[in-house]
Amino acid sequence: MMVPAIWRKEDRLQFPFLAGATVLLMVCLPLAGLISDPHGPTDAALGRFIVMAILCQLASWAGYNRPWKLKALSALKFNSGRLEMSAVLLTVFGFYFAYQLSTIEPEIAANGNWTGIATIFVTLSQVSRYGFVLAAILYLRNKDWRFLLVMIPQLVIYGKLFLAGRRSLTGELLIIMMTLFFFYRKKSVPLWLLLTGMVFLAVLSYNIGDIRANADRPLEERIESFMSSDPLSVFSEENMIQENRYIDIFNAVNFMEARDLGGHYTYGLHFWNQLVFGFVPAQFFGEALKESLQFNLYDDSALTHFQKSNGTCESGIAEAFLAFGYFGCALFFIMGASFRWLWDQSVRGNVLCQFILMLNILPGIMSYSIQLWTLLNGFVNLLIFAGPFLYWSAISGRTGWQFRDGRGKVAMEPETVT
Repeated sequence: MMVPAIWRKEDRLQFPFLAGATVLLMVCLPLAGLISDPHGPTDAALGRFIVMAILCQLASWAGYNRPWKLKALSALKFNSGRLEMSAVLLTVFGFYFAYQLSTIEPEIAANGNWTGIATIFVTLSQVSRYGFVLAAILYLRNKDWRFLLVMIPQLVIYGKLFLAGRRSLTGELLIIMMTLFFFYRKKSVPLWLLLTGMVFLAVLSYNIGDIRANADRPLEERIESFMSSDPLSVFSEENMIQENRYIDIFNAVNFMEARDLGGHYTYGLHFWNQLVFGFVPAQFFGEALKESLQFNLYDDSALTHFQKSNGTCESGIAEAFLAFGYFGCALFFIMGASFRWLWDQSVRGNVLCQFILMLNILPGIMSYSIQLWTLLNGFVNLLIFAGPFLYWSAISGRTGWQFRDGRGKVAMEPETVT
């Protein structure tokens, strides 16, 4: 999946290359450490995960080579003026709640996660990302410096979150910049620079605990502490074992072993539970109603008495297995086909596909090591908050909306953006 990018520059930002590099750095390396651990899972449990990982990778590759054809969405056009207004409104909305979040002290639940009104502010503050991406697209299309002003608030947020140790949004910003540069300048990032950046993000990811532990210290001290800790040592099997850096893959192997033993597959119902958990605030609707909207799914890990650590994940590879067994690899086929369609339309200048691709490709490639449901929840978040603005900005019919004067004559046609 990665090799063609050596001689084909256009492959370097596409899903297969990024997914291959992610699996290499975030799945294969910790898996090697886990295999070397004498106190790790059984060979049968490790073999089950390895087989599922290979199936998921093959399925995503096959899906990418079988793109869908959705002509209706491919021909969608937007009113330029309304799209510009949407970028401004989304940015202001999200930045307002980001400011509100900075003024409160988040409540911490028993499992160490945030709870209360802070979780709502976090969700609403993410809306500014949508305005940022729209403004970036419009700036490169129109060369209007005013769009740079719209982008500044989100750039400030990205900077603060980077200093706080938020790795995902740092990666998101880099992907947005690189893909926009390719779509509108037809130039690709040098392979050595792209690989260096991915290794750097992997180092940040594996050292994230130490980075966040020093978040209150001055920046200079944080950099000195990070460099003195020999950050590249995280790639050694010995360090993986000593620091338990393979925890997400360890969780995945154990959950899959429990599911194979119990056989209570979710058949995708857990996706609905995660949507309810993420978008039905108990502060407004009550905990009882929120729980009543969720399916009661049996937890097979009770059979093996396994509990994952707070703040850790279990890999989308395992999540697909927990849902449908080995047939769960079909979810990665769907993901691969989706990203191929989005890419093909994006390089043709389709604004909607560029918008969706740039905001979803990172959770897509990270779903191998983190979770699949984060990709779904992120897309639903985009649909809820950005969807109405995109619908308002879309031009209906083949000829578009026509503005008429008081005598019923056509006054003007709206400026369109494909």
